[in-house]
Amino acid sequence: MSGKSTSDVYEDPLRAFLITAKKALDCKFQNVHMIYVVTGNEACDLDSAVSAIALSYHNSKVKGRDDAVHVPLLNMKRADFPLRKDIRQVLLEQSIDESMLIFRSDVDLRRLHDEKKLSLSLVDFHILPKADEFLEDVVTEIIDHRKQEKAFDKRVRTLIKLVGSCSTLVADQLFANMINIPKSLGALLYSAIIADTINMSEIAGKKTRDDEVIVKKLEDLDPLLVKKRQDIFDKIHRARTDVSDLRLPELLRKDLKIISSSESPQVVVAMSSIEECLQKFLQRPDIEASITDFLKLQNATVSVLMFITIDEENRVTRQIAVYSIIDNLRKEICRLLEDSRDPALLLSPVGHSLDSKKISIYNQGNVKASRKAVLPIIKENLNTLTKFLV
Repeated sequence: MSGKSTSDVYEDPLRAFLITAKKALDCKFQNVHMIYVVTGNEACDLDSAVSAIALSYHNSKVKGRDDAVHVPLLNMKRADFPLRKDIRQVLLEQSIDESMLIFRSDVDLRRLHDEKKLSLSLVDFHILPKADEFLEDVVTEIIDHRKQEKAFDKRVRTLIKLVGSCSTLVADQLFANMINIPKSLGALLYSAIIADTINMSEIAGKKTRDDEVIVKKLEDLDPLLVKKRQDIFDKIHRARTDVSDLRLPELLRKDLKIISSSESPQVVVAMSSIEECLQKFLQRPDIEASITDFLKLQNATVSVLMFITIDEENRVTRQIAVYSIIDNLRKEICRLLEDSRDPALLLSPVGHSLDSKKISIYNQGNVKASRKAVLPIIKENLNTLTKFLV
């Protein structure tokens, strides 16, 4: 663990907190009255993972009680953790390894819910996926940085604000409540914010004044971060884009969000964010067969692939591909994306050698529109898509 001794690991407050939570899980939460879980979204990117860890640490300080345990939950299967090389790297640099972490596949949330032992905080999302809707009544807290899609009961403490990184909002809570931020936690928050804002790039247009304020506060806590900022970003970027050893199904599920609706259950959209250039992706073998098989595994009808690359000067390039064996459904989703004005994606078709009745590919002129902005375009129209299934 980065050359640190066992005593160093336990002396660090964040690592000690994570180890305590993991021990409680290993003991099946015996003699625990309440379990406060913080979870990020199902894509479980770096920002979601760090936000979950940081808010859970924060809550352990402000809601501490002897008969309760605070659990930062990484919303992925433990078996999928090796796919998230950026998260592994950032955590390992703070001597946090997989053995200290708790994953969605480790915890039976339904059992805890039914036993009335569960209190749930959501970070980096605020709408539970269909499979998790049973958890709605135990959600007590939400912190998110995307456009609010619904109103919440007054019992739910809600902080939703459009900033570059959800970690910015969580860090602000730590500062506001004057909680001592261990150097390890400060480094995690800093890494997530730098990664999400493309190293605070003006060109990328993702940072806000709030992000700038929190980055400065974190740098004041650890002045060495200033000199290391570019190196931190470069390491994360290299880890994220190191996908050469991933098979196509792994690449598609590495950063995946599923869009579905109880009103139109036949239409399920799998949205994959892929940090690989389109040209390299198109050189992969058996693309159409692999995507078709992937959709079957996900019980999905459409795959929307969002490609992003970042050059040495932090300039962003984006492309979108829409794949479905149902031609009319693919065409309608393409129309929705092409016609969108909020945001306007500025799409231009890209020629390719794949089956044009199954896949459409575009260059995306509006590089500021990430999946967070594109997903609602499709989600808001799910109920109208059913008639295009034929």
